[in-house]
Amino acid sequence: MFKNKILINSILAIVIAMFISGCGPTNPQLVIQKNSVSMMKLKIGMSSQDALNIMGVGIMEDIANPVRVEMYNEKGKEIKVAYYYTQIQKSDGAITDDELTPIIFVDDKLIGISRAILESTIKKYELRVR
Repeated sequence: MFKNKILINSILAIVIAMFISGCGPTNPQLVIQKNSVSMMKLKIGMSSQDALNIMGVGIMEDIANPVRVEMYNEKGKEIKVAYYYTQIQKSDGAITDDELTPIIFVDDKLIGISRAILESTIKKYELRVR
């Protein structure tokens, strides 16, 4: 009985430590919901710093936010694309491009939030995308 009580207390201590340290199970829906709500607050023409402050930068639920950022310098313009996790296409634990929404900046100003705007920006500035 005494050994069982020690085992239960040890398991409880581990669970509490994981909860306090944030090392619990990942919930991608929380990230998706936060990113979707934050995107609605963005305004065309705002600075990249203001937009990224609204969206958040860092790790949330073990997911990098943004998932990735790409930078280009073409035709005298500085282009930045921040990709945020906004939907689940397949519940396989992998984050794929079709689950990301691009936020596009040209010369530090927000010009759009969508794959269509990204595609038109790629064509307009003849970007060589990886």
